[in-house]
Amino acid sequence: MNQETPALYAMVLRKSDWEFIFGPLSAKRFTRTDIEDSLLPVNSDDEMLGSALIETLWVDTDYAELKADPPPDTLAEEYLAWFAPLYEGYCHSEQRVFEQLYRCDALLANGLITLTPTYQESPKDWTQRGISPEHKVVIAVDSTEEMIGAAVRRVFEHCRSDVAETPIPALPESPRGGWFNRFFVRR
Repeated sequence: MNQETPALYAMVLRKSDWEFIFGPLSAKRFTRTDIEDSLLPVNSDDEMLGSALIETLWVDTDYAELKADPPPDTLAEEYLAWFAPLYEGYCHSEQRVFEQLYRCDALLANGLITLTPTYQESPKDWTQRGISPEHKVVIAVDSTEEMIGAAVRRVFEHCRSDVAETPIPALPESPRGGWFNRFFVRR
């Protein structure tokens, strides 16, 4: 990779960067070849960023199936760790987190893409790092490519320095197994 290429653009579609935003991705559905084939040029604008995201990642919208088969309660604690940063709102307590679990899944299944500056961090961790709820962006499925690209840019501009300086650690096995992957799929 050209060392003069800014990391924001050159690495935006690498697997490690998507995992940094969305949490671990299914290896069967999202391979490193897929990501590296989608690297963006240095002069990418917001529309190009948004277009690349749309082509690379999307969320199934079968909300009826989600309601008919919600996630098992036994996964609640694991989902807390992985989904806490993904809620449409700033969860200050475990009670609120539990209340938001199904709502979060419904949002994802309904076609909303959520970008966060960190993964596997609680709201308390966010506060300690000086990250406010405003640093999280929820993108509606009908957003234009330019709107999506602008949101991606805001998130990466906030977190990119941390990623560049600190290697992303090995991720533990995700609770997003067969159940979740029915709603988080590749085209």
